[in-house]
Amino acid sequence: MEQPPLLAAQDPSQWEVAVGLLILAACSAAWSWILLRRYQRRPLLPYVGRRQVPWRGIDVLIVFVIFNALPALLWFGYVELTDFEPLPRQAAEAGNAEPDARHPLSRLLADGDGPWVFFLGVSVAIIVAPLAEEFLYRIVLQGWIEAVETRCRRQWRWLRCLSRGSIAVTTSSLLFAGMHIRIAAPARRVEVLVQQFAAVGVGELLALAICIWLLRQRGATMADLGIVPKEALGDIGRGLFTLVAVAPIVIFVQVLLLAVLPEHIVPDPIPLVILALALGFLCYRTRRVAPAIVLHMAFNSVAVFGSLL
Repeated sequence: MEQPPLLAAQDPSQWEVAVGLLILAACSAAWSWILLRRYQRRPLLPYVGRRQVPWRGIDVLIVFVIFNALPALLWFGYVELTDFEPLPRQAAEAGNAEPDARHPLSRLLADGDGPWVFFLGVSVAIIVAPLAEEFLYRIVLQGWIEAVETRCRRQWRWLRCLSRGSIAVTTSSLLFAGMHIRIAAPARRVEVLVQQFAAVGVGELLALAICIWLLRQRGATMADLGIVPKEALGDIGRGLFTLVAVAPIVIFVQVLLLAVLPEHIVPDPIPLVILALALGFLCYRTRRVAPAIVLHMAFNSVAVFGSLL
């Protein structure tokens, strides 16, 4: 059975060993700098203060509903209007098929035919998903939890023993990783995967535009939404530096879990907690979403093109 991206079981070539050593050296250098900063008691990133976000719990719930409902409506609406068989019947007919632990993107890239299918899968994975998920989990959810955490710290002194923002970053990270839980299942036909990715891509972009408009109506500024264009160049560097420090650890944990867990168990959420904590830390310290988006896009790019190679 083919394994998830970056983890194909085969003997490495010389250039793969060289790339691996280069990545290890870069990761070691990044962590040496991080440990030096900690030893000097200097912050890894300057903390940027801001006001509490103006949206409330009900707004967070509405945003989550929109992000889940729009892609689903587009997908099922498209299936109903075409000659493809309904998904329940497909699942029933595939009941005797061998479970496939590959990520749906891996299945699409492996089984899809034509450059436009490749473009669709890569665009959704590298562009649309990071934009939507960082807005949803880091800006909307984490921003709201930070506001709740600040109010609770004023009332309950025992919370003050925790680092500021730790509850918000940890909670949003666990929910983000939990969202990626999946199980080995009979592979869907490639036509259905194309429908699914198209619906997710269009639906999440529409949801992003609608939810930004909705939060702006609640009084959110561009800074509340983590958008500060003048810091874009520096944020690209921060996101890529964090990739060098975190991605090898995430991949190592994934490889280790795949080696010890049964084939049918997909361990994706566990290593993704590490990535999510880094994403949340970037967003919390900078109060901007660009570093997290850059890190997320770069990590997905590594996963996608690593699996292709």
